Amino acid sequence: MCDFLESNRAEVKRFWRNEEDAFHLSHYFEFISGLESNHSAKEIEARTRDSIAGVHFCDVTRWRPTGGIFNDDDSEIAQKADVIITSLVFDVVAVDQKAFAAVLANVRYVHQSLPTPVVVMFVELSGAI
Repeated sequence: MCDFLESNRAEVKRFWRNEEDAFHLSHYFEFISGLESNHSAKEIEARTRDSIAGVHFCDVTRWRPTGGIFNDDDSEIAQKADVIITSLVFDVVAVDQKAFAAVLANVRYVHQSLPTPVVVMFVELSGAI
């Protein structure tokens, strides 16, 4: 799991380690449980925790020759990823069409290195871009 902000990464780590002071996400898991109907919210929460292999920094606006959108020490992350999911990222960091295209190109490079390339994107399309 990757994020730009240290505060977000810290919160995900608290959830991942099931710490008492972690933000309670039970309402999300209850909602998903209602959709899946054959798994309890607790099972889905545990499955989610078990799916997280690590919490790392990434910056989709910058490209590093050795690490891509990740820090150099995180350059192997993409090789371990199953899917890239972005939620209101590209449309927030891209200030114009040129920046949007650059962000997509950076992520496309990572996408191509996935064992089974899958990308799920949530973007706001009613903006100026």
